[in-house]
Amino acid sequence: MSDYNPEDVPNLQFEFEWENDLLNVINVVCNSISVVSGMIVLAIIFGLRMYDKKLVDRVSLRLSAAISVTDVISSAALLIYTYVTAEGGACQLSPFLIIFLTNLFLFLTTAIAFNLQHLFLHQRYYNPNFEKWYYILSVGIAALTAVIPLAAHRLGLDPAQGYCWYSPSWTTESNIYEYATYIGPQLICGTYCLVVVVAVAVKLKMDSMRLERQIAHSGTGERTEVDVRRRKTQKAINRVVRRILLYPVVPILTQTGFIVSEIDMYIHMRPSYAINLWGVPLKALPGFFNLLAFMIDPAIYNALAAIKKNLIIKYCGEAYPEPHQDITTRSTFMITSTANGPDRHVPNARPQSSQPPQRGFMPWFVRRFLMTSTQRQNGTSSTFFMMKESSTTSVPATPKMYNSPKLDDEGAPHPTLSTNAMMKYPPKAHTHDPYTTFHDVEDDEEDGMGGWVEMKPPGKQDQRRQQRNEEREYMGGL
Repeated sequence: MSDYNPEDVPNLQFEFEWENDLLNVINVVCNSISVVSGMIVLAIIFGLRMYDKKLVDRVSLRLSAAISVTDVISSAALLIYTYVTAEGGACQLSPFLIIFLTNLFLFLTTAIAFNLQHLFLHQRYYNPNFEKWYYILSVGIAALTAVIPLAAHRLGLDPAQGYCWYSPSWTTESNIYEYATYIGPQLICGTYCLVVVVAVAVKLKMDSMRLERQIAHSGTGERTEVDVRRRKTQKAINRVVRRILLYPVVPILTQTGFIVSEIDMYIHMRPSYAINLWGVPLKALPGFFNLLAFMIDPAIYNALAAIKKNLIIKYCGEAYPEPHQDITTRSTFMITSTANGPDRHVPNARPQSSQPPQRGFMPWFVRRFLMTSTQRQNGTSSTFFMMKESSTTSVPATPKMYNSPKLDDEGAPHPTLSTNAMMKYPPKAHTHDPYTTFHDVEDDEEDGMGGWVEMKPPGKQDQRRQQRNEEREYMGGL
């Protein structure tokens, strides 16, 4: 690194000392925020995985966890980088870690963008064996970009800038190394992420317009259950993609300012303080922006909603009496069947007594902070609540019929169900499925039946089950 004349060293430092001090303070504060943000993401993912690993079983969430680990270590390296100003091993290790971790963060985020392109733009199915290459290639290429300048002895204390970086930074050789191993990969990956973001946004807009045209050209009476389901699935996918799209935006937002400041400095051979005020804080905040994208990820929202409902069922499911528990009418029957088919209809038994409310911190916390006023008033053990709010494991597997069946001449229920019998099934299999849950409650009302479904032959149920499996396979890859 001594292949230069000391008299030719340019001054690439700021004119005033307070400018450098202010940037150091900003760097410390922002990197500390990024470390805390990354730890929050990791804590949430770890907690959800301990509760039920299926809640976070999605490609983008696993990549987000890897990105958060990278952000935490990278921010710690930047904190060290701020105070290392002496030649030595630490002055070589610091830029090595910054190059490796920054590029690793960029490549992992680019993997999310590529995954969106592969599944959403190209309409390919998710291949679990392909996911491992996201990590192998990201770590391998990032390590290569950091090892090359280190092996070439191009990392150390730069006399022109006064801190540890590519050195000597003003020479053509060092510029080539920096562009090839740091600026170049960031420009390429940032441009790719931007192209994917724009392409996905355009496709989302086109899909939305197509759905509006389909709804406008088909009356409510003409919409079949398959059509309604298909529209809801498309809307769910669009909602997921729209929010996952924030992940590829993060490197564009955080790295652009620093890249511009580096290029501007080498062109004019002087640093721009205004551009550094733009680039330094944003470069230090990828963990914070990743936390924002993570918190609005539909998988996290639905995982937390599933946990909330399970806690209500566990701690308050028997805390209130069943509404109208002493009333049994002919209009409410339970279907019982054997291997030979339906054999009788009996009144749906209502519980004659309920357990007293549970005591303790968790029941109080659930009633006070998790339950709505309507749930507290009506009671969580009501049939309506259990049907609409509980998980699939908390309700009877037998559907209930809420219209009077045909009666024979003696007034007994006829063994043959009426052709227009409407059934209230337990919550759909995808209600708490992290793959296919990405729809709002009001989506369930779009069929005009408020969640009530007409009895279908087994073939139709098999079709819906197969469609949900396809949705699960598709959503699991996002």
